[in-house]
Amino acid sequence: IENNGNVAVDNLVVALNAVMGAGTYASTDLPLGGTGTDAIRQALIYKPAKLTPVGSAQSDTDAIHSRPPLAQVFETANGERFSLVVNHFKSKGSCPASGVNTDQGDGQGCWNALRVEQAQALRSFIGGIQDSVDGDMLVIGDLNAYGREAPVLDLIDNGFVDQVSRFDAEGYSYVFDGEAGYLDHALASASLNNQIVGTRHWHINADEPAIIDYNTEFKQTACATCGPDYYSATAYRSSDHDPVVVGLSLLKSLTGTNGRDVISGTPGDDVIRGGIGADTISSGAGNDVIVYGSMRDAGDSVTDFAPGVDRLDLSALLTSLGINQATALANGHARVVAVSGGASVQIDADGAAGSAAFRPLVTLKGVIAATIEPVRDLGL
Repeated sequence: IENNGNVAVDNLVVALNAVMGAGTYASTDLPLGGTGTDAIRQALIYKPAKLTPVGSAQSDTDAIHSRPPLAQVFETANGERFSLVVNHFKSKGSCPASGVNTDQGDGQGCWNALRVEQAQALRSFIGGIQDSVDGDMLVIGDLNAYGREAPVLDLIDNGFVDQVSRFDAEGYSYVFDGEAGYLDHALASASLNNQIVGTRHWHINADEPAIIDYNTEFKQTACATCGPDYYSATAYRSSDHDPVVVGLSLLKSLTGTNGRDVISGTPGDDVIRGGIGADTISSGAGNDVIVYGSMRDAGDSVTDFAPGVDRLDLSALLTSLGINQATALANGHARVVAVSGGASVQIDADGAAGSAAFRPLVTLKGVIAATIEPVRDLGL
């Protein structure tokens, strides 16, 4: 975004909030360390209803960067934290006449040595944040290096996991002379890797012709006999790069004992395992998952289950009984019935074909049984 303080990013936030509602988005403060000397800089916008910045934004002051990496630690409503670092490494254009940054003929283009140095400096910057604030780190941005080039491999070889290749073996974000690859990355620290549930490039730009974008440099000056301007105010060709969309599941894990517990969730998204014994569970706000591993966990009461928001995970329980989750309802292994004060989720170990009776697993207090949708709420 334009490197003019927070003017440009604030204009973007105001425009977004005019459509999405006041206060939906906010931008982080200008970083400690400054924003560099380039005409453009990195910026971060976020949803205050979902995330709270922890401390101040930071930038890497190493002179190797003309566009310093921008970092911010965020906290979710359940207290989970992660750090986000957005980058824009040196481009492949404007080659020098001599030296190690000329095109070496290895397919990595000009300025590759500089980009490797930027990756090395980034690792040092990241290490300081991980040591002092939070170890869960997501590195994003235009690294101006494709997925198997040296700057990216420097990060991968030092513990970061390429989320694009993890979820999409044919991912691409940029098309040049008919060849496609990804310059736009999402790389996670090992500690964050298992909390990422998906990564994809949103293909709204790279495949689209430049004639429909908002830039005018390569278009005719308007005149009576000139062709039309094919620009329209849509997402398509809003850039020459495709954005990267990353899904994170930052759930708080809460586990009971082998006795009767009273478990209270956080205001955010939780995974709750009551364990053995008849527990009373109040999951709190957020999209919560309550996990059952065996019938020894039976006898629970959930005081605030919200159909369509919260979910019971019965997969481990059904597996322990040798029950196919996909056919558990049809074969009479699971049901939801109305009981006094709520809805009862019940399990029959041998199904409709056997002689065993249904046993109550959990009572969802205040819930009307008919409002439970098995696929949505129970994974059945």
